[in-house]
Amino acid sequence: MMDDEMQYIVDEDDNIVGKAPISEAHASRKLHRGSHVFIFNSKGELLLHKRSKKWTFPDMWDSSAGGHVAYGSSYYETAVRELKEELGISAELNEIGKITHRRTGDKCNGIVMLYSGQHDGPFLPNKNELQEIKFFSIDKLLKLIKNNPDKFTPSFILAFKLYLSKMTYNVDEKDKPIKRVSVKEAHENRLLHRACYVILEDNKGRLMLQKRSNTVRNYPGQCTASATGHVDYGETYEEAAHREMEEEIGVNVKLKKIGKFKKVDNICNVWATLFLGKYNGSFKIDEKAVAEVRFFPCHEIRHTMKEHPEEFVPSTPMFLDIYEKWKKKN
Repeated sequence: MMDDEMQYIVDEDDNIVGKAPISEAHASRKLHRGSHVFIFNSKGELLLHKRSKKWTFPDMWDSSAGGHVAYGSSYYETAVRELKEELGISAELNEIGKITHRRTGDKCNGIVMLYSGQHDGPFLPNKNELQEIKFFSIDKLLKLIKNNPDKFTPSFILAFKLYLSKMTYNVDEKDKPIKRVSVKEAHENRLLHRACYVILEDNKGRLMLQKRSNTVRNYPGQCTASATGHVDYGETYEEAAHREMEEEIGVNVKLKKIGKFKKVDNICNVWATLFLGKYNGSFKIDEKAVAEVRFFPCHEIRHTMKEHPEEFVPSTPMFLDIYEKWKKKN
């Protein structure tokens, strides 16, 4: 790409609001578009490239390929072009999602679309843009990023987190990991995978339930625990619980593990760990996932569930049983 090629200038929702040369977009820190591509081999390893010494973030590992979206081009066209220019390959690409990155190192603020594809080589690396390429296992990358994040570009770390958020652990009957799978695959193939549940209790001993949005894929409009969600690949149950609690209801409190259960209902089959927290404050719900939240006495939940079981997700009796048994012992 030319050093001062025209770019789309966009707002926080990726709506086009203008155009400008790269230099102006960077100098004014305006949001503009980019594409990143993750190339995996048949072993499931991810190809990264080490950036040239003459570019920003020299000697740092970055996505397989990527670049700015030129004015008049699309995210997908850019991904295809960058693959050819940087690695000398073509591959079938799948859209993963978008990230927004804001950084100070090179004043490059952008909205990036991430794609994934598969290729085992051979590759023809562009020596003007990158020093070397190398495949990494996902588990090794998790350790490297945790211990040496400064060896990776900030935008790659964000893209990697996005990728991991789409993946989870396929586990066996004893909750032992079998393989890495996409959340979509786990749901479509009814694979047993990991999930976290959070119950918040106020100072009156009432439990907070959330009513799921009517637009969510599984159990729309039904009541469930305070916060729930799958465990991202690379996460612990506790890390997932804190993340889901913050994302869904805007709460960050200390959590205690109080039990574990397996739910198989042929819609979403999971091993789930249940956490309990104390909270009496306000909430900031994610309206895309949550319709409303309310505190209820446990006996009232039991009564309503008996009268209208269709209003609750199938796992509700399971986590209530665990909660009540824990309360009796504590």
